[in-house]
Amino acid sequence: MRSGFKGTLVLGLALLLALVLVPAAGAMPYWGMQKAVQATATATEPAAPTPVPVSGEWWIWGIEGPATEPSADGTTYIWGHEHGIWSGDFQGASDEPYTGWVRADGYVWAIITVKFKGTYQGMPGKFRMQLTVEEPPGGDVYGQWAIISGKGRLKDLRGAGTWKLTGGDDIYAYADYEGMVWMQ
Repeated sequence: MRSGFKGTLVLGLALLLALVLVPAAGAMPYWGMQKAVQATATATEPAAPTPVPVSGEWWIWGIEGPATEPSADGTTYIWGHEHGIWSGDFQGASDEPYTGWVRADGYVWAIITVKFKGTYQGMPGKFRMQLTVEEPPGGDVYGQWAIISGKGRLKDLRGAGTWKLTGGDDIYAYADYEGMVWMQ
């Protein structure tokens, strides 16, 4: 009878320990996993890009392509090719095909794909920029720009801004640009 009591006592203690320790053991990996997930989430959260102001001068020269005959509404479509030299925060040269239109009232609108090769903050590379051109009749020539892709050390460079034509002659024109850029 004594061995039956000892067996029941041992079995009871084992059951009690199982009821107490199994939930605690199950909670420990969860607690550890929760800490690991929190640490991983904190470590892998991307930092928000920090925009940096940029400015400089853009020299332009090029060849205008053939224009279409004016359409029924008086719009003439234009296309051509330019070259650019950049100074200031962007240092380099660019190849610049463009297309656009001139309305009957003289309003000009175009889009230029700037294929830049040079440096930004001493980092060499290339980027592609889309640049708009607006010229109201008798008004200033101005537009907006946005960096949409890059290569080399400038592969993650993005940004946007404005530009304004500030001078020129029959061969060259120059414009001031400004805006904000960031590494994504």
